[in-house]
Amino acid sequence: MSKEELLSKILNERSYYPECERKGVEQRREELLAWDKKYNEINEYYNVWGFDRAGFMDMDKYLDHGIFRKQRYEINSRFMCYGDAFPTNYTVVMRDKSLFEALVSQLLNDEKKYVKSYAFFKGYQYLPNEGVFEQRKEDTFEKLCERHEGEKLVFKRATGCSGLSVHICKIEDGRLFTASSTRGGMSPADYLGTILHPNATWMIQPFVKQHIFMEGLNPDTVNIIRIVTFHTGKRVFSVQPMLVYSRGDTEVCNSDQGSYYVGIGENGIIERKAIDRMASCLVDCPVGGQKLPYFEEIKELVQTIHKGLPELFTVGWDVALTPDGPLVFEGNDGWCPYVSEWNDETALRPIWDAALFERKNYYNNKE
Repeated sequence: MSKEELLSKILNERSYYPECERKGVEQRREELLAWDKKYNEINEYYNVWGFDRAGFMDMDKYLDHGIFRKQRYEINSRFMCYGDAFPTNYTVVMRDKSLFEALVSQLLNDEKKYVKSYAFFKGYQYLPNEGVFEQRKEDTFEKLCERHEGEKLVFKRATGCSGLSVHICKIEDGRLFTASSTRGGMSPADYLGTILHPNATWMIQPFVKQHIFMEGLNPDTVNIIRIVTFHTGKRVFSVQPMLVYSRGDTEVCNSDQGSYYVGIGENGIIERKAIDRMASCLVDCPVGGQKLPYFEEIKELVQTIHKGLPELFTVGWDVALTPDGPLVFEGNDGWCPYVSEWNDETALRPIWDAALFERKNYYNNKE
């Protein structure tokens, strides 16, 4: 979509805040063009953030996307250890989910706090995960399916993103059924033939049983908490968690695929209105006004992991909530700010600038 087309789309989009007086179309156009001149982008979240409301002027408190992404990538991907001749890129630990699983298994040493894979396919080679099976050498994918008869398995591409390479299968009578399966389903071998590639790594994981609180949002999808942490060298802290829950027409919970997302306050109380990007409006959140269970434990969990990876400045975490507490799904060095900025009090530019300054000052002065 060209800038002109995006500009027109945003100007013609309805307000997310119809109860508020709206700026005139020409003022909105001028502000969008001024943002483009300053940041070289049309702000596609202009209406989401409520910039279209009359009297709203302090837009620079919010993160742009172009400059922010450049800063985020450079500081996350170039860590210069003291005494080294070349910088190291630690983002690979986040971007390869199999490496991420290996990392958190060492940092947490508690399989109830992260999603542990049953097995991996590296190319066409089947590799049961160490410690999961009693007789590892004899295990096969077919035996795995037998062991989980009547259950769901999740197939996740180790380097996939935005939930686009995640597949969920139900095993019934030894056959695998997906949301789009034909009546008879597929045999284990036939199913693998639809996803495997000699250069790809796939992870086979359990379908997580979520907390009853989260089931009230969508029982067929594992809904998640998104929370961002910063590591300045001196300290680790988290900001603006969001609850992301799936629409009824998808099995994968991901904001890029149209899920709802709603802010969680510092006290753990969930905002009453969720953002629906597909319908360009706010909707009532089914659990709005309630406190998220295990809220403090969620923050402690992601901060504990990030403390063990000081090479990365900032990470956006995906956390599930089970009956036993929080469970880490993955970390994203390429998190997007729009999921974490939902009102004036949560604008991230001041927090980002201060944390970035603290990080650079700490490492520039470190002996």
